[in-house]
This record gives sequence, structure tokens and C-alpha cells, in this order.
Amino acid sequence: MRASVPQELEPRVTFAHVFFDAAFHGREHARALAEYEGFALNRERAAFADAERRGDTFAGGAHVVAHGPEIVASRFGPDMARRVFELAPDPGAWHGPFASPEGFHLVMVTGRE
Repeated sequence: MRASVPQELEPRVTFAHVFFDAAFHGREHARALAEYEGFALNRERAAFADAERRGDTFAGGAHVVAHGPEIVASRFGPDMARRVFELAPDPGAWHGPFASPEGFHLVMVTGRE
């Protein structure tokens, strides 16, 4: 049996993401759009706040602030959550695309605690 970690000791991450909806675009086209946009975001040095003006609308919004692994996994799937928590905070870099059950995401991690 796994001991639970008290919530105040659980790692937390803050990130912005740009979403590409697989249901709307089709899975392969959504991935291609995300790859293209990833190059553009990094070339333009797009900021954290720019995420909400790019890509498709995501039901949970474009910003995740100080959430733990379970909450991130519930919104984006366990594989994407694991990958996001592996990224070092860097407010100048967009990473991805990362797959979720809904589509593909580009991610900028700005904080971890």
C-alpha cells in the first residue's frame, strides 16, 4: 500500500499551454498544427500570457497555477502530467507537443514548488 503524501508536501507546477483539439482538426492534423505553432511560439519568444490567444479553446483554460500531479493528470492525462513535471521552469521556452486524450498541447513551465 502506498502512503499518501500530505498535500502541502506534494510538488506543484505552474504552466501555460496552447491546445490543439483532435476532435475538431483530426488527430494527425492537430499534431501537425501543434508542431508548427511550437516553432512559432519559440521564434517569437511568446510569453506566458500569450497562451490564451493561441490554438483552440481548452475547457480548463490556458493557465495552470500551482497544481499537483493528480489534478494535472485528471485534466491532461497521466502521460502528459508526468512529462510536464519533468520540465524545468523556463519562462522563455515552449515544449511539446504533448498528447492528451483531447488533443495536443504546447507547454511553458514557469514555476515549480
